[in-house]
Amino acid sequence: MKLTVVSPKNKAICIFLTILILSSFGQTFVFAQENNNASSSLSQSSKLSSNENKYLDYNKNYSSAKTATNEIIIDPIDVLDSKDTEIKDVLGIKSLVSSETGYVSYKFVVRQTARYILNLRYSPLAGKNSKIERELLIDGLYPFTEARSIELSRIYENTDSSVKVDRNGNEYFNGFSEVYKWTDYTFSDNFGYFTNPFEIYLEAGSHTITLNSIKEPMAISKISFSPLKSMLTYSEYNEKNKGHSNKDENEPIIIEAEKTRYVSDTVLFPGFDRSSPDTTPVSDYSIKLNMISGTQWQQAGQWIEWETDIKNDGLYNISFRVRQNYNDGMFTSRKLYIDGVVPFAEAENIAFKYDGVWQLVTAGGKVNYNLYLTKGKHQIKLQNTLGIMADKIAAVDDVLKQLNKSYLDIMTITGPSPDLFRDYKLEKLIPETIKNLGIQSDRLYKVISEILQTSGVKGSYISSLEKIALECKQMSYDPPKIPKMFGSFENDLGSLSFWITNSQMQPLDIDKIYISSPETKLAAGKSNIFQVFWHKFIVFYSSFFNDINSFNDSKGKSSLKVWLGSGIATGRDQAMVLKKMIEDTFTPEEKINIDFQLVAGGSLLPASLSGRGPDVALRIAATDAMNYALRGAVLDISKFPDFKEVTKQYFESALVPLTYKGKSYALPEVQTFPVMFYREDILDKLGIKPPETWDDVYDILPELQRNNMNFAIPVTNYSTNEAFSISGNQTNGFKSYAMMLFQRNGEFYRENGKYSALDGKIQTEVFKQWTSLYRDYKLPLAYEFANRFALGEIPVGVADYTIYNSLMVYFPEIKGLWKFTSVPGTRQEDGTINHSVAGDVQGAIILKNTSKEENAWKFIKFWTDKKTQTRFGREMEAILGPSGRWPSANIEAVKQTAWNSSDLANLLQQFQYVKGVPEVPGGYYTSRYLDLSFRRVVYYKDNAKDTLISNVRTINEELQTKLTEFGFDK
Repeated sequence: MKLTVVSPKNKAICIFLTILILSSFGQTFVFAQENNNASSSLSQSSKLSSNENKYLDYNKNYSSAKTATNEIIIDPIDVLDSKDTEIKDVLGIKSLVSSETGYVSYKFVVRQTARYILNLRYSPLAGKNSKIERELLIDGLYPFTEARSIELSRIYENTDSSVKVDRNGNEYFNGFSEVYKWTDYTFSDNFGYFTNPFEIYLEAGSHTITLNSIKEPMAISKISFSPLKSMLTYSEYNEKNKGHSNKDENEPIIIEAEKTRYVSDTVLFPGFDRSSPDTTPVSDYSIKLNMISGTQWQQAGQWIEWETDIKNDGLYNISFRVRQNYNDGMFTSRKLYIDGVVPFAEAENIAFKYDGVWQLVTAGGKVNYNLYLTKGKHQIKLQNTLGIMADKIAAVDDVLKQLNKSYLDIMTITGPSPDLFRDYKLEKLIPETIKNLGIQSDRLYKVISEILQTSGVKGSYISSLEKIALECKQMSYDPPKIPKMFGSFENDLGSLSFWITNSQMQPLDIDKIYISSPETKLAAGKSNIFQVFWHKFIVFYSSFFNDINSFNDSKGKSSLKVWLGSGIATGRDQAMVLKKMIEDTFTPEEKINIDFQLVAGGSLLPASLSGRGPDVALRIAATDAMNYALRGAVLDISKFPDFKEVTKQYFESALVPLTYKGKSYALPEVQTFPVMFYREDILDKLGIKPPETWDDVYDILPELQRNNMNFAIPVTNYSTNEAFSISGNQTNGFKSYAMMLFQRNGEFYRENGKYSALDGKIQTEVFKQWTSLYRDYKLPLAYEFANRFALGEIPVGVADYTIYNSLMVYFPEIKGLWKFTSVPGTRQEDGTINHSVAGDVQGAIILKNTSKEENAWKFIKFWTDKKTQTRFGREMEAILGPSGRWPSANIEAVKQTAWNSSDLANLLQQFQYVKGVPEVPGGYYTSRYLDLSFRRVVYYKDNAKDTLISNVRTINEELQTKLTEFGFDK
């Protein structure tokens, strides 16, 4: 063997390289260990979604258990334990009355180990006009996750006075009347994923059942556990009714769909259609309410009931003139009830296929179900259901939960923005996660195949499923590609969530219901091309004389001109609600006619300058209201004698931005502010408590960031809920700084706005603390909060409370896993915690050039009053659902909004800490230069104190200039 002699020089190099390699290996080993630890930590934090006792798993676990054969009846007045309940007579029956807080528990004995369904007989009681919600516990525990939320609908009646006609001959719906009557409910899935009611496994012996109140009061007259009964098939039903004939073979009975008897939701009011002359009554020269719109009738569980009178006993077909032009390549489903009962199994899924025009659909399709009806009154009810799509949507929902877990596992190692040129060895660090991607891809492809077999059409409906299925397959087969695909993966998870939400929507327009004998051929064909052309010509011609979008019912010198600008969630529906309230409440009581107009944003300034502006303008941002006021264009409303009495409806914080030098220029309509949202499931698994103070935030940041998660405080306006954003000069960064400043009892201005106070000791200390969170602690600067929160990247953070609406509507997969509370606060010398935040305000102003000051004052008092704001908020939510929840500035109106009791308590707690930011001449420079200072410090590492003090000089110069310009410098 030949030996090689190494020179001292080369020997030194070898030693150096060896040390370097070992050092690198050690670092790699430590990094891998840290990543493994992080992966383990995150896996624990994300197991809740997959390991929750969902009903899907619960049902599988007890699938071999017998179905009960006996019924267990619980007397509602035989209470074991309760809080905030009472026993009283309701609708002639001695019942348990449950408020929207508290609980009630009962003890019962099971003699047969088996599966049971839970039944309640209840009556709604006067409340906030929203669904009743309860939690169910058996022996002190949720039997499965879905038991956290039992939703019971209210019942509303369409009366003769529900439809009214305005001065232009246009019909509008005046609202439903709530009906309080005993209703039977069987515990079932709120989302409609499961066709059958939930079955609860009970072993023989003694048990307890508890109903925790979440929202709205109710009365209970019966509780029972009973067996799930099997339904007849249509063949069995048909055989049973064989031999019956129909003597009435002439004209079919026609029910106009807009003439409902009862509905489950106030959102199910009549709409109008002008696209076809066959939609009756025909809407051409004016609006005629002639159908039920699918945009309102689309949520699982919603139902509409009609009543009809049958002349003779016999067999009948039921047909529907409908339009399903919403779900391309798919169908929507309805469950059919006759007199409150589903007649046979197939009636649970009446399918309506996609078509761009109106179509006639007979229940049963090619089979045409023959339904036996006796002479007399009958009720026909259609309930929104997912039908045969239920199990497919449920499967995709579970896939999303699994992929969210995989996303968090990967993010633990790579972070939210992976290095594209680095191999993270994910297949070694998290092999089960990589395998899971392939498994979920296969599940998605199976769902796609089932949908195609069902619909027979490959529409846009499944494109998002195909995209993420292919993406997951590629990541599973080739893990080194994951960093490059991670950003797309995150976006596609959002798309998958949207697909689930969209699929749960089952919209269907309905014009008429036909009840006819099987031998009758319906003459409900489509109009010919000439009839359609003539109808459209008439509609076009009439538009020159009758503008259906006009709200000007009371033009003239004596009318008060009111403009509704395109501010918070405005549109025709909301304008109609306000118009309706004006016509049936304000005008009759005050004898003041209103010329009400919905105008485009930005119209007020040019109109006012030209002398054609309104007397009153609604939904004006505080900054705009003060800009008009400083220029002498807005009336000082504090001069009215009852001003102080009227303003007792608000917290002082709502008045601060609308007041300058003792004069007030608007009544608050809307007030929003930040709260802290947190993912309870993730924080629990990480062993973290929601932070109460900023010191707590510093304590939890290492654990969050170790798992590549983060805390968030908004800086840019990217995270704003656009539906409820309020225009103005205050950026989210300004409001975040204000939050921390107010908690230290600091202010923005000195001498009533004459000078900036940002160069003070407290102000500069707060600025340093604020910028340090982003520069030193790496809080995210730009993000979309709702999406990041749903994915788990930001499991805790500060955001405007209206984000609640988006989370409830667009991210149902995390319902019950998150909460909100007060923002982190600053501990005071006396030990209390100051949770102050800055609020945003919109208000109603009276233009100074009005000649109707007293009438204008009466109107804005009416509009901002508790009763009006409460009714407006409820009707907006009835139209738009939870996404339209109205953030009123009126305290009592907020209390009457459809919040559950715990969320309302948290909201009101933070409300008391809201402070207003004064609007002063030149104040826009404060926000502008605070933002500029923030950028210099965070992006360019400038000294925080010096940078802010330097920019205060510029702010003061602008303040002095504007004070002089507007004559306030004296």
